[in-house]
Amino acid sequence: AAQFVWLPLQSSTLIDRAMLRSAPTTLMGIYNYTLGAFPNFKFAFPLAALPDRLVIYLDLLNQQFGPIGIGLGIVGLLALLSRRTRYFFLLVGMYLAEIWFFIQYSAFDLDVFFIPAHMLWAMFIGFGVYEIIHAAQFFVAYVRARSPRPYISTPITVVAGCMMILFAAVPLRGNWSANDFSNDTAVNDFYAGVWSVLPENSALVTQSGVFGYDA
Repeated sequence: AAQFVWLPLQSSTLIDRAMLRSAPTTLMGIYNYTLGAFPNFKFAFPLAALPDRLVIYLDLLNQQFGPIGIGLGIVGLLALLSRRTRYFFLLVGMYLAEIWFFIQYSAFDLDVFFIPAHMLWAMFIGFGVYEIIHAAQFFVAYVRARSPRPYISTPITVVAGCMMILFAAVPLRGNWSANDFSNDTAVNDFYAGVWSVLPENSALVTQSGVFGYDA
């Protein structure tokens, strides 16, 4: 949450009159600048529509991690619940709050708002993989010594680590070209063009929206 301290520290740099009206210099101003932004998007669906909205999120989750990632995440959740109960309630509480809020959000680019939830699910996957490594180490120790003693098997850990890297690298490589917008200069090109043709002392007024693309 410390990142939000940057808002009042940098509020003096605002020069736009519309933004100055809700400058983040007070608690209400910070709220309006963060959770209070885009009020017309929030809680835009009735309760009857929430199951369908939840299906949209589950489809996005499947796109991100696939059935294997979802399964590993469930294993991680169960491991957290049984071994690290406080971690479970902290992380799951954050996760459910994120899901509950944004399945009711009507933004056209809804998928990007679930990135924090995906990050949390990636943590659940990490706990799941750890649990599987732990079980494999006990199994190897039992086969070798006929006694279920803890044994840190370096090869198992290395193989599991490599598989985790591949698990992330393969979809990253497959989806990189479709999601690489590093050369997308449409907004800057538009503004460079529009200010060159507008008369002096003009004002460009647009709807509130995604910066630049609304115009």
